[in-house]
Amino acid sequence: MRWFLPWCRRSVARREETKSALVRILHAFRLAYRQLGYLAQIEGIIPDQDLIFYFTHYEMSQVIEDRDISNAALIAKASRRRRLRPQWEKIVLPEVFKGIVNLKDNCAVSDGDITKEELEKIEVFGTSASNGCAVGRACVITSLQDADKICAEDILITKSTDICWSPYFPLLSGIVTEMGGLISHGK
Repeated sequence: MRWFLPWCRRSVARREETKSALVRILHAFRLAYRQLGYLAQIEGIIPDQDLIFYFTHYEMSQVIEDRDISNAALIAKASRRRRLRPQWEKIVLPEVFKGIVNLKDNCAVSDGDITKEELEKIEVFGTSASNGCAVGRACVITSLQDADKICAEDILITKSTDICWSPYFPLLSGIVTEMGGLISHGK
């Protein structure tokens, strides 16, 4: 036990350092992609700088490197993804699932225009980080010292979170961070 507790403490510290580094790196990538979108729009490669976020990495490299008429299909594909995103956000996935999810039988649709039949046609890829949209009072907190202002069902808006914020998460209906993601202790 004498060696185990210090080892555990060091492991937790290393885990948090790794998460923090990953959050910083992801933020740098997001800023770089935003700049890439801006430059691609200026050069007439894409019609809108935010469209860059709707390409896969492979498609993005094709559009940027090739710059020919064949890019019209990739641009149309990204535009379609952006157009369908509001409908996709209305799909409520099961909190826990294993394997391929049968969207028609296992998902709810929250106040959406999308029908159960249309769910069959949608393929969802990625990591489930929440079960839908959050509604509540927006609570902007820039420092953990101001966390006493948080009320039940608030949506926390802050720059980033770390393990110190964890006790407040059960109170919240949502979290919005400038930097971070699934590994930033949010749900």
